[in-house]
Amino acid sequence: MSETTEPAPLTEREMNQFITLATLPTLERALERLRWLEAELAALKANDPLNDAVNQACDELPDQWQVVVYLERNAGCVELVHPNFHQEDVHEDETSVSDLVREAIRRAKEGQR
Repeated sequence: MSETTEPAPLTEREMNQFITLATLPTLERALERLRWLEAELAALKANDPLNDAVNQACDELPDQWQVVVYLERNAGCVELVHPNFHQEDVHEDETSVSDLVREAIRRAKEGQR
């Protein structure tokens, strides 16, 4: 996330005011808040390891290999599906889903040889 301090949210009154010269400070605060939100969104997009791992799988998985991610409340797992449809659990203690996807990619590349 960015290192800037989040501006205070606009009050309902500020959001409902008409655009007049008297409301320019409110508009400036709204623009400041919008710029902060845009910076936060850019920071989140730049730091998305699961998305990066999914893109890596799409780019690097050998033909006919699949990585399947199952998610449910309080649980999730990653499986590597071989070309012969054998399913292999990919798990390691205290590992993120993105790391498990990368491990599945590594195993698929190794299994292709």
